Amino acid sequence: MKIELPQVGESVTEGIIGKWLVKVGDKVKKYDPLVEVVTDKVAMELPSPVTGTLREIIAEEGETIPMGGVIADIESENEEAAPTTAKENQPDLEAHSEPGKEIGTTGILLKNVAPVGPTGSGGIIDSTSSEGDKDRGQDRGSRVIYSPAVMRLAEIHDVNLEMVTGTGRNGRVTKKDLQNFIDSGKASGNSKNVDHDDKKGAITDSVAAKDTHPNVPGKDEEKITLSPVRKIIASNMTKSATLIPQAWSLVEVDVNGLVELRNKVKDDFQKREKVNLTYLPFVLKAVSESLKEIPLLNSSWNEDSIILKHKINLGIA
Repeated sequence: MKIELPQVGESVTEGIIGKWLVKVGDKVKKYDPLVEVVTDKVAMELPSPVTGTLREIIAEEGETIPMGGVIADIESENEEAAPTTAKENQPDLEAHSEPGKEIGTTGILLKNVAPVGPTGSGGIIDSTSSEGDKDRGQDRGSRVIYSPAVMRLAEIHDVNLEMVTGTGRNGRVTKKDLQNFIDSGKASGNSKNVDHDDKKGAITDSVAAKDTHPNVPGKDEEKITLSPVRKIIASNMTKSATLIPQAWSLVEVDVNGLVELRNKVKDDFQKREKVNLTYLPFVLKAVSESLKEIPLLNSSWNEDSIILKHKINLGIA
């Protein structure tokens, strides 16, 4: 039985094989964890859909696989018994048939019966209905859906996504497909980011030179392979630096009053709450009050608009 990477979300098109939790030849039970999979949305453990023996690992650790791609092969307990059982239950048609005479149909398969409802006939589905459904299915399939990450990358490099061959589920274009298309040089002629200014051109050439000559560790250096989580974090940080306008402000603050206030109340706070009073709660209070006064700071960039948040949520790492 081929094990496929399940679809975990509309915008998630691929996943990275983090770590296999079983080895080839291991026996697994249904719902036992097989492998750790990391996507740009979530890290998860993929359970076994059947009870059996792991026959083959197709996707190795660190490999990027499109959703719906095959990652392993499991020999389920029912595989060996199924052919024998089917053969035993198969009626002996040859003993009751005459040469040249076809066996007539005594009934109809339920799967060939249209559903009975307000407009259902309860009869066998005719060919025109099936062809119409097929045509409508093709129309639905012709509408290609791209993930936000693919669309952003295509916009940066001015790539026509119809020119990119997709290897994802149902021919969907993954980020890896688009990156390979860009790296092949086919998109270089269409890139809208090409600037003919000499200074910027020199920077572009320098970046291209670094890409074509990756760093090779020397004698006194060590190469550490990135984990899937680190790769995704680095990718998202790069997107943040390149796709979101950057700005910073430095203000010097006199916190002598804050130090005096903390020293005044920290002992009572320790007795009451059984924890030390640090400066962090005061900083959080100052930030939340500042966001109330300047609500535009509590917003996010959305390419062609700014999303203003009406609730204040602070995350601490």
